[in-house]
Amino acid sequence: LFAGLSWSTVFLSPREHLLKEKTRLTTLPTLTKEWRVSFELKPTSYNYNNGYTQVLHMTTGGNKNTIGYQTPALWIHNNRFVYISTTLDGKPSVGKFLRTKKPFIINEWTALEISQAKRGAKYMFAFVIKGETLWSVENTRPTQFSDVHVYASSDWYVAQAGSIRGLQIENMMPGEEKKPIVC
Repeated sequence: LFAGLSWSTVFLSPREHLLKEKTRLTTLPTLTKEWRVSFELKPTSYNYNNGYTQVLHMTTGGNKNTIGYQTPALWIHNNRFVYISTTLDGKPSVGKFLRTKKPFIINEWTALEISQAKRGAKYMFAFVIKGETLWSVENTRPTQFSDVHVYASSDWYVAQAGSIRGLQIENMMPGEEKKPIVC
């Protein structure tokens, strides 16, 4: 880390949240160019006709086709693949369909982390499940966003059956740590 910079928690929700459509947990005043989102997921079912269900969606206001509308967003497929999407390289939505060696087990908690952080001179976006990095890619045009809505899950998708807990969102901030929003 660079001198004078440190991770600052901007939102913390240690309690369990049932995943439900149209559930906005908070609105972040700022999501800096360097951020980290961590939580645990406990799916309770994979019985869906359309395949994809949403876990988390962070957006500056909408669903897609605008920079900041998926920053990031995460879905689970009924065969236990994941689909992650984020604003990347100046494009509104770049996504990746990923298979994990350690699948999501029904009624068991699984740790996830989604982040964008500076490594040397590069901003790297990463997605990690149970300590396994499934996707790491450079973001050549990182952006700071304002008024970021945090959904578990959003208005636009069917929610994954299950819960999340321990949701923590952090920004890399200069100077003093700010008090997080806690719920």
